[in-house]
Amino acid sequence: VLLIGRGIIDNDLGIYNGVVVTTLALCENSTCTEAPVWEFRKSRGSAGTPTAIATGDNLGAINAYGYSGSSGYVEAVSLEFDSEGTIGPDGTARVGGVFRVRTATDAAPSVLTTALTIDSSQRVTFPDNKLLRIGDDGDGALTLSSAGVAANIALAGVLVGTPIVGASAANSLYIANITASGDIIIVAN
Repeated sequence: VLLIGRGIIDNDLGIYNGVVVTTLALCENSTCTEAPVWEFRKSRGSAGTPTAIATGDNLGAINAYGYSGSSGYVEAVSLEFDSEGTIGPDGTARVGGVFRVRTATDAAPSVLTTALTIDSSQRVTFPDNKLLRIGDDGDGALTLSSAGVAANIALAGVLVGTPIVGASAANSLYIANITASGDIIIVAN
């Protein structure tokens, strides 16, 4: 256990009750209202003479790997922090941010694939043909079919059983309740 607070401490001080799993803890123990902060800072140039980043520069990442045997460590999940849009100019304090969640496919070999993007306009984007499950049991489903679907064809996790629906064009949005009971209610005010 490595505790970082108002100094670096190499024992758990009883906080983790002797748990021996590798842990990094950021602690704030004071009367102030602020919480601990984990910062990534990116510039071009040097530490002594930083210069502005460029749009598209990666600002930081948190990556998780699993050991797969003879293939070594394989990246399974990545949380990425990027920049976009106009950077600067000097004095404007302007850097657009992008947050990406990427997960590896369950394939051989695994391929790190973007599952979610939140851009500097706060748009949340899911890739085409990916299923968004809603609810604890995933009863609600939402997906965009980039190629369209032929009439009366099941669409895994969205249109189940033997659906009786017409063919859909490319880029059709499907909203479904995949339980035996329940409704889809769309309300306009």
